[in-house]
This record gives sequence, C-alpha cells and structure tokens, in this order.
Amino acid sequence: MKKLLYIMMILPAIFLASCTGNNETAGEDQEKAADESATKKTIESSTIKISELAKGDEINGMKVTNVNYIKNDSYGFEMKGKVTVSGRFTMNDIDFSLSFVANDLFDKKFVIDGNELKMDFFEFRNVEEVKKALGEEKLNKINNQQDVKASIVVKDFQSSGKMHSEYFSSVEFVRMK
Repeated sequence: MKKLLYIMMILPAIFLASCTGNNETAGEDQEKAADESATKKTIESSTIKISELAKGDEINGMKVTNVNYIKNDSYGFEMKGKVTVSGRFTMNDIDFSLSFVANDLFDKKFVIDGNELKMDFFEFRNVEEVKKALGEEKLNKINNQQDVKASIVVKDFQSSGKMHSEYFSSVEFVRMK
C-alpha cells in the first residue's frame, strides 16, 4: 500500500516537471525566432523616441535587446554590447552610490512622451569590480566629493523609469581604459 501511495505521489511530479520543461523549450524557441526576425536598424537620428525603439535596433554600437513602454506611464530598455566612455566618477548624493557621469555615452537625446531624459548618468551593477579598479586613493577622493576623471569600458546598458518621477540607468563595468 505504501508503495502504491509513493508511486501516486511521484507520477504527478514527474508529469509536471516534463510539462514545464517542454514549455521552457517552446518559449526559448519562440524567443529565438523573435530575435532572428527582429529588423536591425541603426539609429542615426539625434533624437530617439523611446516609444519607437524596437528590439534589434542599434545605438552607438549597442543592440537593443528589450523594450517595455507604456504611454504616459513608464519605460524600460536594455542594450547589449561594449562601449568606451569618458567622464567622471562621482558619489550619488541621493543614495551615496558610486556613479559615473559620461561625457559621450550617447550623442543622442532620448525622449519619452515629450520629455527629454539624460542618459549620461549611470550606476554600476558590479560596483565591487569598479572599486578594485579605482584603488583606495581614488575611492577616497570620490568619497570626499571630489570627482575622478576617467575613460572606461562598459557593457550592457539598462534604463527604466516612471513618468514624472525617477528613472535609473546602469551598466556593467568591464575595465579602465
């Protein structure tokens, strides 16, 4: 009797696991097909309307991989690729996080529902690597509200925000230039 009960508990679990696996494979196949069918266009305009961004677009050598936009509410987008930027490390006055203000990340204006967003200020998703690369002396300057100029290589830009509120941009640090 115990064996029968054990089998009755195991079989549904195996069935559910096999169904989940098939759904993931189907989802991956659909995502891959969407990636392949995305029309790649290099955006050269000086103004980019986030409402018109599409998966596959290319901006400053980075490929748009995800876009979420709700008119008059919120936005989010991600880009994959590496880019070298010049600017300065600084301490964010709001949350005291290590940040970077780029001189030249984008030579474009990003506009959402008529409002311009500045994409030159970002934080790091891998801040510990940034701190190692900077070293103690430069970190002390930054902690004392002194800017530290640098050229850095970053990758995988992400930005998201809510209308008439805050927005946030981040990258992964690759190395000092």
